Amino acid sequence: MSGSFVPPGVSQVIAVLQDLVRATYAAGSGGTSPSGNAFQVPFAPTIDDLPAVTARDVGRLQFAGNARNTGQGAGAGTGTLCCVNTSGNWVAVWSGVAPVV
Repeated sequence: MSGSFVPPGVSQVIAVLQDLVRATYAAGSGGTSPSGNAFQVPFAPTIDDLPAVTARDVGRLQFAGNARNTGQGAGAGTGTLCCVNTSGNWVAVWSGVAPVV
């Protein structure tokens, strides 16, 4: 099979998502929108930005932009998706342990 198959409607969905990201970014940045790839938002919440949670928030997700992944040194984290576990603590989705900077 040559080339890649793009299901009908996917281009429209991507365009809507890019517009949404641009609008969301513009609302939080004084009206300017990002250039280039709209999915490269220049601000990502850090571990310190994770809100207080309880066990009732189990499954809640948030990205922590400075959290470390396997093999990343202190202060060099590229970010990881975090979730609230059944104990009401934020944990890295990939490891199940508390995210670290």
